[in-house]
Amino acid sequence: MREVLQTYGVQSNVEVIPNGVDISPFQAQVEPVSRAELGFGEDITLLIYMGRLGPEKNLPFLLRAFGGVASAFDQVGLLIVGDGPVRDDLEDRVHLMGLTDRCDSPD
Repeated sequence: MREVLQTYGVQSNVEVIPNGVDISPFQAQVEPVSRAELGFGEDITLLIYMGRLGPEKNLPFLLRAFGGVASAFDQVGLLIVGDGPVRDDLEDRVHLMGLTDRCDSPD
């Protein structure tokens, strides 16, 4: 960021203060996962949510919206990637909505 600021002509002294987050896990190469390993066929249009599973994300709305899409289109699936305090509630909602065969989250 210091270099970006300098390209904009900032000449003031810029101090870099680390935020304490170890970013090395996010820089590691990961092996791709096939759709089949996630329980989806190659012919499925896959919608993906990736993020924290918290109440502020309004994920029940996402499930209701996906329920409408899933009722209109046969070849669509939803993959939810993340974890958080509402995970169990979301799993229950998926089951109650009858979307277990169309919605998944990797462990």
